[in-house]
Amino acid sequence: MPLGIRVDDTVFASVTSADPTTGLATGDVESQLTTAIDTLEGLLERGGMSLENIERVDAYASGTSPDTLGKLLTDTLAPRTKVTRIFAQPAILRSGQRLRLDVIATQNGARPELRHIRVAANEAPMAVRIGPLLFAYDVTPVNATSGRIDSEATQEQVATAFENLDRVLAAAGMERTQLLRIAGYFRDLGEKDLLNRRMVTVFPNWSQKPVHKYVPTALPPGVSFSLQAIGLMADDRRIIEIEGIKHNDPISLGAIAGNVFISSRVQARLESTAADQARRLLDSHVRRLVEHVGGTVDDVTHMTWGIGDPAFAVDIATEYQAVWSGDDAPQLTIVEADFPHSPMPRVEFTALLKA
Repeated sequence: MPLGIRVDDTVFASVTSADPTTGLATGDVESQLTTAIDTLEGLLERGGMSLENIERVDAYASGTSPDTLGKLLTDTLAPRTKVTRIFAQPAILRSGQRLRLDVIATQNGARPELRHIRVAANEAPMAVRIGPLLFAYDVTPVNATSGRIDSEATQEQVATAFENLDRVLAAAGMERTQLLRIAGYFRDLGEKDLLNRRMVTVFPNWSQKPVHKYVPTALPPGVSFSLQAIGLMADDRRIIEIEGIKHNDPISLGAIAGNVFISSRVQARLESTAADQARRLLDSHVRRLVEHVGGTVDDVTHMTWGIGDPAFAVDIATEYQAVWSGDDAPQLTIVEADFPHSPMPRVEFTALLKA
């Protein structure tokens, strides 16, 4: 799955050629590179940038010569960026993947402090720290010594991925108490309680437990779980709860550090139509929660809606446009998936509170 994040005037993106429906990458290195560049272009566009904004490319090769990949990148990608030459290095990648591209794009002369973080020396990085923000974008259940997966049992993979997250935090100079959100990606969402139990074990104090969510996704053979995490190097992180709003699972409602607020994903009581559901969530969840932490709906920067029926996308867009319009509207992402319990809309959001 393609991954990206924008921090001020910097976008970090990590892409492969994996098929989003199967998690598999096929074809020779040239065809995989074409797919990866197309995916990268789309990600950067969503972040308000283009290939021309790229100023750094870290390329990883598996099953192909790093020199071959470096030359292909220098000939095909580099002329469309600020980079004159691109080098590749060998790494263990997921099944069938011949390459991975980790890219930094910037605007307005940004010069971010950047640190790539590895867990296994022979594997591609699992995380990046951009200034004070940690984006652990691909924390896999690999053995930190061998770079291989020791067990196909999901319970073991969940435990190993959390151990690797601790290694990422240590390398970034951060603590568990600075995490804002953890997202668990499952091949079989019926195993989601493995994540719920691990979160309670790792964070026994409810007031210290970051937001978490579980997501159904296509993963490569042998991988049944991986995770992402976002953290901020700040000493004022708080876990947010509101009387009368509570998850059925042991999930925190939101987390705030500095002026960064991240909510959990909420569906709550079901309405009779998707439009009514979206309207109620925008008012009773998004507006209420952001005002609870001292902001307004104008501080919301990104919203992700989950739906089980593609027809609901129109209802969400209509209700969204009733609240926001113009260039300052938050970025809107709508994800269609086989969510448990109900196909009705659910929402999560990020806000940057104004001083």
